[in-house]
Amino acid sequence: ISDARQPLQPCQSTRRPLDVAVSLAQKQVADSFWSPVSEPQASAPAAGPQSDAYQRRPDSRASVEARDGADVVIVGSLLDNLPNMAGLVRTTEAMLGPLGEVTLHSQAPLSDPAFLKMSVAAERAGRVVVVPQGPRLIEFLREKRSDGFAIAALEQTSSSVLLDCSARLPERLVLLV
Repeated sequence: ISDARQPLQPCQSTRRPLDVAVSLAQKQVADSFWSPVSEPQASAPAAGPQSDAYQRRPDSRASVEARDGADVVIVGSLLDNLPNMAGLVRTTEAMLGPLGEVTLHSQAPLSDPAFLKMSVAAERAGRVVVVPQGPRLIEFLREKRSDGFAIAALEQTSSSVLLDCSARLPERLVLLV
């Protein structure tokens, strides 16, 4: 995650919009997710000398469980729009990989064909936890805070302010959307 935050940290003389900084961070992290395979696979057809074979990203769940959880938890339990939920899961998996976790209010969206089409299998590669709204969500946030996570909430309004490129985010963060 520190590699992904690096483009957000330096604040040169020009201020970059947050979406540009996030895009740069995504490109930097994406390069490390995919790496060339040194030997051709036996099951793959013989490739010519010009073609490159790539290996798949390792299973993120195993690496996260070995580390006792994620560093960034995106709480999407208050979302009710299916495209927003799918986009949140997909973006979290793409940006944070095994370091990210998303919560949704129920298991139902995970089997909805529209959700599956929009998430492009990110719900299988990333970690998705069901945390219903109400008392269970409050309990979940308290558990995370007691585990050393900082809790932050975001809301988009007409008077929203972009984060400055000098903004420092905590290493362990719960982001309530």
